[in-house]
Amino acid sequence: MNKESGFAIPVILVAVLIILVAALYFLIWSKNKTESPSPKAQGQGQRLNFKSAKDLILSGDIKGPEKIIEVSLNFDKSSPSSLRISQARVLNGYVPQGGLNRGYSLQVLDEFNELLDQQLFEIPDTFHSDPKPGEVLTSVNWVSLDKVNFTINLAYGSSSKKLRIVDQTGKIIQGISLENIKIIENEPDYYSLPREKSFSELFMKKTYASGRERIVDLAFVGYKFGSREEFTRLVESYFNTLLTFEPFKSKRVKIRPHIVYISPAENMDLGCKNGQAEFNISRLYYCDNEKVAKLVNGRAVPFDFIAMMINESEYGGAGYVDQPFSYTTKGAGPAVFIHELGHSMGLLDEYVVSSENPPRYTDERDNSFFKNCFTGKSPFGTNAIWNGQSSYFEGCGDHNNWVRSSETSIMKDTSAEFFNDVSIRILQGKISQITGEFPNPAPNQYDPRCGYTINLETGIQTPVPCFQLGGN
Repeated sequence: MNKESGFAIPVILVAVLIILVAALYFLIWSKNKTESPSPKAQGQGQRLNFKSAKDLILSGDIKGPEKIIEVSLNFDKSSPSSLRISQARVLNGYVPQGGLNRGYSLQVLDEFNELLDQQLFEIPDTFHSDPKPGEVLTSVNWVSLDKVNFTINLAYGSSSKKLRIVDQTGKIIQGISLENIKIIENEPDYYSLPREKSFSELFMKKTYASGRERIVDLAFVGYKFGSREEFTRLVESYFNTLLTFEPFKSKRVKIRPHIVYISPAENMDLGCKNGQAEFNISRLYYCDNEKVAKLVNGRAVPFDFIAMMINESEYGGAGYVDQPFSYTTKGAGPAVFIHELGHSMGLLDEYVVSSENPPRYTDERDNSFFKNCFTGKSPFGTNAIWNGQSSYFEGCGDHNNWVRSSETSIMKDTSAEFFNDVSIRILQGKISQITGEFPNPAPNQYDPRCGYTINLETGIQTPVPCFQLGGN
């Protein structure tokens, strides 16, 4: 045997070994994908592999928390200073993504009044409950509060020196110093799913740049459940059901559930109550948004939306449009959870309660698009959202003279097992905003945290300019 053939044999053996190792990794990767819940399995109660957050952060499946400022705000309609910062603290956590592109601005500044971070927001003072499947409501099902407390998260760094609230006109409402702000060293305390890994990631550990992962984080909070196992099974059922609805079915790898369990021994008061005594709405179940947010932040849970599950057998819940919170009783089931999540992601109800009752939404623009409702009678054309809709149905968003795009959908009747096409496009847009699939704005021209507007005729997303900064 000559030297060349003697040298070739080890090379061939190494090549074969590499191929075998690659094949083994590919089989493991394929098995992991196969074990991910398929639509068919979801309907059969697929068990999900929830693990502790600390283990998932250690394995690189979840990016660890960073320093944030949790800002508590107080709204009191009767006060001359109706909107004020009541408290702020620094802790380990996450800043939600996909915020609004309108409303008030909560800003964090450096010592030179340069903007470091901001969140646009609307006051969460209006919420409602929904009818049972097939039921037509004849009485008011919504509440507007004169006083409300809530929280907003902002990024924090060593340069963060001030907070301030700016209204829609650019007027500064309030400013406070961050000097001597309380810093809490909290640790992650929740359960989540391992991230689906690409084939290449099997050979290397996932690393993250600064900032949030571009994924939709959905935090399930369990209240009054006897055991974590009981609550986990409920979350599995609800999340698997969600993944049978478009666009969540197609976007399932972009959506990650987290479990926040409250044990009975903690005896925690989250201000949860039924609305019968105060508002004469028996199916209204809700909690204190500020207390729920502080619980989630205190456990360093990433969230874009918080779904509170209340262990009550009665049918009930509460929803907020364009707000991260929703509430569902165990007795209401997964369809109500999905309906309320639709509200959190920007959808209106597609029913009308009663012509004798005032509507929740008072946008009076003629022949224009207001979320998934059209405020006119002829929603035709080739715009991005309605996509040449050739038919429509009267009654949407509590207005008899607004129209919806389908006879029924889960936003009209929770017995429907689908979102209509218009709602799907809106939900897809929200998911894309959170996951970063929208085009990035030009450098130094816009701040992407200020959000986007959508041209309904062309479908082009345009970044919204931030408020001009100035003054103290």
